[in-house]
Amino acid sequence: MEGYGEFHDFNIDMIYIGFFEDNLYNGFGILRNYKDNYIYIGEWKNNQRDGVARIFKNKKENWGKFKNNILIIKFEDSNDIVRSIEEKNKHMLDFFIAKNYNDIIRFTKKQRIMDV
Repeated sequence: MEGYGEFHDFNIDMIYIGFFEDNLYNGFGILRNYKDNYIYIGEWKNNQRDGVARIFKNKKENWGKFKNNILIIKFEDSNDIVRSIEEKNKHMLDFFIAKNYNDIIRFTKKQRIMDV
């Protein structure tokens, strides 16, 4: 897959909505794992969390920066994301800072594939 798209893995109960390159998550994307109640909104590189991110785990919100799937910096608030985001992803700032938890839950709902 290339460009913008969605991937649903019903075996592990997760959805990815975002950009692909060579069939891998690359660029900006949102991953929601329903079973673990986890949402990652951020930058990806070759299927790994890599760059700035907004994370929800059990409705608790955090911000940080990842490298090779490892959290390397924990931000105090969303202002750090604005300062750290890659230029090519600045158009997605709304998801990084403005959308609330319930908006993101609606955007990544399981029935999404049926709504399109």
